[in-house]
Amino acid sequence: MPRRPLHVTGAAEAPLRAALRALRTELAVPGDFPPAVLAEAEAAAKAPRLPAHDATDLPFVTVDPPASTDLDQALHLARRADGGYRVHYAIADVAAFVAPGSALDAEAHRRVLTLYFPDGKVPLHPAVLSEGAASLLPGEVRPAVLWRIDLDAEGRRVATDVRRALVRSRAKLDYAGVQRQIDSGTAEEPVALLREIGRLREAIEIERGGISLDVPEQEIVEKDHGYDLVYRAPFPSESWNAQISLLTGMAAADLMTAAGTGILRTLDASSSQVGLVNAASYAPFLLVTLLVGVWVDRVRRRPLMITANVGRALLVTAVPLLAVTDLLRIEFVYVAALLIGALTVVFDVAYQSYLPTLIGKEHLVEGNSKLQGTSSLAQIGGPGLAGLLIGWVTAPYALLINGASYLVSVVTLLTIRRPEPPPVVPERPTGLWKSVGDGIRIIWHSAHLRACALQSGLYNFCWMSLQTVFVLYAARRLDLSPGTIGLLLGTGAVGSLGGSLVARSLKRTMGLGPAILAALVLCCAAPVIIPLAPANDGILTLVLFVAAFALIGAGGTMANIHIISLRQSITPDELLGRMNAGYRFVSWGMLPLGALLGGWLGDLIGLRETLFVTAGAFLSAVLVVLLSPVWRLKDFPPQIGAEPGTTEKTAVGS
Repeated sequence: MPRRPLHVTGAAEAPLRAALRALRTELAVPGDFPPAVLAEAEAAAKAPRLPAHDATDLPFVTVDPPASTDLDQALHLARRADGGYRVHYAIADVAAFVAPGSALDAEAHRRVLTLYFPDGKVPLHPAVLSEGAASLLPGEVRPAVLWRIDLDAEGRRVATDVRRALVRSRAKLDYAGVQRQIDSGTAEEPVALLREIGRLREAIEIERGGISLDVPEQEIVEKDHGYDLVYRAPFPSESWNAQISLLTGMAAADLMTAAGTGILRTLDASSSQVGLVNAASYAPFLLVTLLVGVWVDRVRRRPLMITANVGRALLVTAVPLLAVTDLLRIEFVYVAALLIGALTVVFDVAYQSYLPTLIGKEHLVEGNSKLQGTSSLAQIGGPGLAGLLIGWVTAPYALLINGASYLVSVVTLLTIRRPEPPPVVPERPTGLWKSVGDGIRIIWHSAHLRACALQSGLYNFCWMSLQTVFVLYAARRLDLSPGTIGLLLGTGAVGSLGGSLVARSLKRTMGLGPAILAALVLCCAAPVIIPLAPANDGILTLVLFVAAFALIGAGGTMANIHIISLRQSITPDELLGRMNAGYRFVSWGMLPLGALLGGWLGDLIGLRETLFVTAGAFLSAVLVVLLSPVWRLKDFPPQIGAEPGTTEKTAVGS
């Protein structure tokens, strides 16, 4: 809790002070700042990078020891209309003055933190910043990291928001003065609430098993050629103020944990290493998908699927085996993620091309519905089971179960008795790049396939943008826990299961094209519910989020079932692999772009505003289908090229 450094009095030449100076020299504690750092600090003090948001209307105050001038925190406390409290906490924004990679930045990394000694301190930054331009001095407009934390009537957090902002402190208070005002009943509400909120937070600390020791402040006083220790009991206001600081730190920790970034991470790897692992796992979808499509069309598909799953099982199970022998290295994880991603591409393209030969094109909707249904069940139960396994046996060993699941898939594929027809051999050998081009051309020249690919790319672009921003919005603005956010996103799987059960009935009732259009309208209109949901309205907000994600899952799954079936039905068998690969290239290739744009817009215009923009952009996927012949289809049109004198329009209803 509050840091209470020792203080020493006496002349500079006194033995104790001389000994402390010698100790700093022996420990190589940094002394004066280099001239280049001081010059850079002077320049930065005159031209800081100021934030756009202006919060100077909030009457902040600082509470520090009387002699302090490095004022790095200010607060404003208020009651909320619902009986709770709102804490505004401003922290001096050093990043507005210190540029990454600069001499000032390098010196701060060398010093690490401000060191407090009994006879003085060794500052982290030059005084022109720490006690001047960056200090939250009264009456001065300063850049700050502004936290807004809402508490309920018991002092528990219900919402958190953080942003860079301009602030202005109204007064520099000290602990003794604050305590007198509170004890005498003369304190204004923002100061008086320090006791009220502080005591509530102290009770919560005791409840969670925390301990705060109010250690007295000690001063070393030179006396009669010796030294005495003089103690000062801390004021209660010091502990209350420390509780506000701790509250902000805990809010920051939860945000970092939810985002998997910052000092607190869910993995031992750095955030850049985690990013490289994710990039490696998705890179094959862009790098090899089109080539895999050519391969899938030239060989039998079931052996490819079996081989891909055996490879994934070996790679996944290698992680815990290397971990138990202390041989696991991040470089292996990079390679494993890349290879698993490549094998996933092989399996996914092969299975979508294999299904029509297994069940016949007349049963495609039924077959794809069952596949989507089992996938939804896995998404519903998988995350919870994974969490339990990780809790029981730790993450690396839980991967053994994952590896075993691939082997179960291998066994089920081996039990299929229906022979797979041999691949169609072209009359004349075709070059690799011409074969790749054939897959792209069949999509582009077919109005149905082209519209489906474009809508899928647009939809995935918007979905990844929505998911990226929603996680940040839910964690930062609504203060939802990572577990709650995961459950909300997981309700989409419940909707998907429902959609897979009614997809066939929807096609029978409406026809193929109208069923696709209706499903797309459902999943593309539902996202607007998310930003429209009132922030911080407890159960109502959560219910609306659940409804939105469930509707997105239901509509998206129904649309997928019919669109996948349409693609498989009208594409000749010898082109299924290349068509599926080209389609997957467009569809999955938009995912990282959506995440990037969503994050950029979130920083530019705000998280909730970006959710509104993304919700509107979803409708572009519906528009693509409306401008195509897809929505007028009564049933599957003839296979492309099956009847030379027939066009796709013969299967289109009037």
